[in-house]
Amino acid sequence: MTHKQIVVFSPEMRVADTCFNIEHISDAYNRYAGEDIDLLIMPELCITGVSCGDLFTNDRLLEASLEGLFDLAALTGDRKTMLLVSLPVRIKGGVYETAAFLGDGEIISLIPRSSFSNLDSYKLRWFDKWDLPNEVVLLDNGKEVYCCNDIDINRKAYCVCYDENNLNTMKSEADVVVLYTSSTEYIGRSERIRQLMLSYSKQNGTAVVSVTPDKTESTGKGVCSGYSCVVNKGKLCADTELFSGEPLVTDLKTNKETHKDPDDCDLAVLIQAHSLAQRLKKIWVSKIIIGISGGLDSTQALLAGVKALDILGYPKTNMIAVTMPCFGTTTRTKSNAQRISELCGTDFREISIRESVVQHLKDIGHDGVTADVAFENAQARERTQVLMDLANMENAIVLGTGDMSEAALGWCTYNGDHMSMYNVNCNMTKTFLRKVVRYEAEHCDNKELANVLLDVIDTPVSPELKPSEQDNISQKTEDILGPYEVLDYYLEKMVKDKLGPKDILESSLNKFKDRYSDEDLTAWLKQFIKRFFNNQFKRNCVPDGPRVIDYDLSPSSGWIMTSDTSNASFLNSL
Repeated sequence: MTHKQIVVFSPEMRVADTCFNIEHISDAYNRYAGEDIDLLIMPELCITGVSCGDLFTNDRLLEASLEGLFDLAALTGDRKTMLLVSLPVRIKGGVYETAAFLGDGEIISLIPRSSFSNLDSYKLRWFDKWDLPNEVVLLDNGKEVYCCNDIDINRKAYCVCYDENNLNTMKSEADVVVLYTSSTEYIGRSERIRQLMLSYSKQNGTAVVSVTPDKTESTGKGVCSGYSCVVNKGKLCADTELFSGEPLVTDLKTNKETHKDPDDCDLAVLIQAHSLAQRLKKIWVSKIIIGISGGLDSTQALLAGVKALDILGYPKTNMIAVTMPCFGTTTRTKSNAQRISELCGTDFREISIRESVVQHLKDIGHDGVTADVAFENAQARERTQVLMDLANMENAIVLGTGDMSEAALGWCTYNGDHMSMYNVNCNMTKTFLRKVVRYEAEHCDNKELANVLLDVIDTPVSPELKPSEQDNISQKTEDILGPYEVLDYYLEKMVKDKLGPKDILESSLNKFKDRYSDEDLTAWLKQFIKRFFNNQFKRNCVPDGPRVIDYDLSPSSGWIMTSDTSNASFLNSL
């Protein structure tokens, strides 16, 4: 087969809005189709979006998808460019993800994936076996499609691979393999995709084209980057920059250097900012409320929020940063909170919660002096109430600031700082957040802001819920739980590497042998395991937020565990 050019493009889309999506696919086809273009490739499930969940089996969505498919097929009637789209289709009573090649005003072929009648809340869950008829029949009433699962397209010119993890085991004689990659962006993802494609392409002497949905896909559990890549015979032809929204045009002969992936810290902030920007855009909200404490987490969340407003073209004053001093607030953290907010150009407000908390403690019969759990949590919940009510007044969303390390340990107040309307830090460990804030300080044009950020990094981590001692922080988290560099190491080994307690301990004893005692490392691990298991109930009901690193604790896309799971066997092994 002789190729002219292939265009890969991820248009703006809305989840489950087939009319909007068909319109944007049509616009793209009208823009890029031409004499020299063989094929225009759209992302996986571009007609509906990949995040429809249970709606994938809803009759209205299926009917609208098929209606849109016929409209797109008609669009190709007077062009020589084929169009590849993807949609859910009901076949013989089941629902299948289906790739549709369109051309000459017709549906050239439908290539279904295995049934996805069982769904999880975000991505389709697939079966391995096929149960399809051998003929292609398109019924005019739009209710049902019969299709063959083994169709040659233009003499095996193209085939579709629905899962990047199956690429290297796939057998195909096609000249070009189209790889659907609909996962959200995270650090290392684009490099992993490129290497998989290059390896397969080199081994099979073929071309591989990957396409990722646009950033306007759902941001419930991450943000898609629109990254597209084309390789041929083991060499890179072209790829796009992350979040650029640009099309990729290639003739499969051009060899280029890849776009350099952003630094890990830079990409983390990009993911945070773009995911928040898209969430604001999709829900028609232009303001953000954030509780700013002068600590690490709220500082980075504020910086990401300001960047999101920049992306949308909104003024920085649309970020309302609120500091809420109470019993444990120190001059250092309060001053840093105010300086960061002002230097970033946000709307800074100070609301003391002392009187409100004193009255609340009195109302519930607390002596107002004993610094117990109720004393601490009353402050955290009052702060959340203030933020939520301000959000109602300002038509804004409350931006969460809690990180993944705190979620792992349950180091947050249930329905206090545990709750928000979107959380950009939910997939960032405390250790990584320190690295990111330092990166922000080192790349900041404002020296005064940089100095404040560096002071935030040097400030002991604390919720500041116990009364301060002569204006010094009395409640230091790492004195209670252990060093975050150790705790985050435990978290990675358990969640990402799936190691048991003995192996985690042995690995940590080797890694930290020159810094911490064996007794401390063992005690910290035991406490980590207890808290990790006992606080799953908090992780099972958390706000949306983006994936940033390559493992996470999200109950829907990451770590799944019941709230009453026993930790006995884990502790006994130690």
